[in-house]
Amino acid sequence: MASAASITELIVYAPGLLGPYAGQEQWQAADWPALGQFQKLLSRADSIKNDHATRDDNAACFSYFNVDATQQALPLAAVSLLAEGRSPGNDYWLRLDPVCLLVDRDDAILIAHEELALTAEEATALQAAIRPLLDEWSVSLQGTTSHHWYLRLPRPIALTTTSPAQVRGFTISRHLPQGEDAMQWHRLMNEVQMTWYSHPVNQQREAQGQLTASSVWPWGGGVLPVKNDVNYTAVYSDDLMVKGLAILHEIACRPLAAAVPSEMQGRVLVVDLSWRERQQQQDALAWFEALLQWQNNVLQPIVAQLEANSSLRVTFDFGSQHTYVVNRQHLHRWWRRTKSLQQLISSTA
Repeated sequence: MASAASITELIVYAPGLLGPYAGQEQWQAADWPALGQFQKLLSRADSIKNDHATRDDNAACFSYFNVDATQQALPLAAVSLLAEGRSPGNDYWLRLDPVCLLVDRDDAILIAHEELALTAEEATALQAAIRPLLDEWSVSLQGTTSHHWYLRLPRPIALTTTSPAQVRGFTISRHLPQGEDAMQWHRLMNEVQMTWYSHPVNQQREAQGQLTASSVWPWGGGVLPVKNDVNYTAVYSDDLMVKGLAILHEIACRPLAAAVPSEMQGRVLVVDLSWRERQQQQDALAWFEALLQWQNNVLQPIVAQLEANSSLRVTFDFGSQHTYVVNRQHLHRWWRRTKSLQQLISSTA
């Protein structure tokens, strides 16, 4: 019997946990670590149409907080600024983060964002070098960390952008800012690139074999959204945007390491966006090992809580068109044939 303080609903959003991965149709489940409990649970769960299936993970996170996810440009900058302890107010904010670009024939590949590992002194020097460019636009540049830079703009702009995390490892031409105001931001990126090309910070980093800061990447422009009616008791995530959305709605946000089902109460949202990075790496063995660890460290405690709590409902959203919903009764659907991992992966493609 569940107590009054027990958890009643757990939503786990982990897009990319089941791929897709290149060449996955050639994989045989017998060749990889045992994931029997994971396979059995999903095979016995209900498969339900995903109401939060959207164009990308960021939009899905906004949707989970009942914030309009259909808008072309999500206000990621204002939300993440709130998560970093600043007050966005009603101003229009845009991220303008330093990145490393690798020239590739007629294009360039974004190969590093936070991986640049700039020191605070290096970031300050690079910011100072481009302030004259920004002063011409009457915009205010603020850096909360060496890699999180924010612009406060005097007015909204018509700009559709992509986060550097989504572009990393790809050529940038198809991901550059789009919209009526895009050309001036393309020009700014070029001017910053020329300003930083021979900057002492980059010269020193290159001499030491470190990645250099090639230019800035504008993304996430918008105004902080209004608070909506969201009834989560707690949110668990390591993502800055999710933390900002939780703060906006006055909900406690804790790190993923603290997500222990037996200690949760009420309705809880868990967001793990780390699987997308594993997708980009396309390392099948590392992914399977991470999935096995997830089964042992995350899934097993959830199953134990399901067995002990008849009121608990768990939803697994892996970023596909369908979610897996399970309660204690579903655990005993012994007549359902356990699907292979390959079948589960194919069902999310």
